[in-house]
Amino acid sequence: MKTLLIVAVIVLLFVALVALCNTLRKRMQRNTLATAFKNLEKNPRYQLMMQAMEIMAQGETKDGKIPDSYGEFGYDATNPIPTKGIPGSIAYLAKLRTEKGVKVEYERKGCTHAENIKHPVDMYEIRANGEYVCMLHLCPYYKENSAIAPKGFKVLSLEELLGRRNPISRFGMIEVF
Repeated sequence: MKTLLIVAVIVLLFVALVALCNTLRKRMQRNTLATAFKNLEKNPRYQLMMQAMEIMAQGETKDGKIPDSYGEFGYDATNPIPTKGIPGSIAYLAKLRTEKGVKVEYERKGCTHAENIKHPVDMYEIRANGEYVCMLHLCPYYKENSAIAPKGFKVLSLEELLGRRNPISRFGMIEVF
């Protein structure tokens, strides 16, 4: 009986220690992320990259789509999803969900060209729960990310994605999302 009591106390202490470690780890991750974004903006390479993105991202959109595009939005290279640079494409895909709300996985498969689009169009293989769903086309040479979802998908708002106030916006990164 005494041994059982000692084992129970040890198990409870172990569980409490694991819970404490998880809480501390999450706090450290949040603080590290905030510090990283603060330091990132001061980095000259980052500033140069952001200036280059601004120069490249000159394309205008109308109602979240590329003017003179045709075909199925997102599915056809002739009607790609406009995004603001590669970070914009990643942010767009991070907010993309199936109609049932399942988070998608994605992998860039290369790029292609379309006669009506001035810039290269990136091709992303989309999966949900490990199963192939489709190939989507994104074009990262526009001034803003589209908020429109291709047929069969939905795009979460930033608040829905983060589930709370965006800590990144304090560091000037909100425009990428």
